[in-house]
Amino acid sequence: LINNSSEQLVSATIIDVNGRIIQVKSLSNATSEIMISLEAYASGMYFVKVEGVSHTLIKRIIRE
Repeated sequence: LINNSSEQLVSATIIDVNGRIIQVKSLSNATSEIMISLEAYASGMYFVKVEGVSHTLIKRIIRE
């Protein structure tokens, strides 16, 4: 996860296709580049919800 904006990030949430929260990571003290591993999870589709102070972004991730 790379933050190319000036937006202060708050958290990243990994969600499975059934809507279950798999992992929540605090980003309040993070640098502009953050690593989030999905190695412990089964192959499939996931969503990452990145919350900032004033914006929220949701992206789809495919784990092969």
